[in-house]
Amino acid sequence: PGGQLMITNEVENYPGYPEGRNGPEMMDDFRKQAERFETVIRNEMIVKVDFSGPIHKAWSESGTEIHASTVIISTGASAKWLG
Repeated sequence: PGGQLMITNEVENYPGYPEGRNGPEMMDDFRKQAERFETVIRNEMIVKVDFSGPIHKAWSESGTEIHASTVIISTGASAKWLG
């Protein structure tokens, strides 16, 4: 979990970090902030979704059914290395 940010040595242009920060430290900060607001964090893949009603449903790879009024779709990205 964490994607590209976990392999980034230095992030120099993110608001709130005037001195810059390395990727894994930023991920730790993001997690702590989410936990402060009692966010439920799940580290597993979603294999099925149903957006047909006002309450969205998603099913995880372990079979857990999740209900939410808002869904953030994070598909990730791949680095394009120069050289």
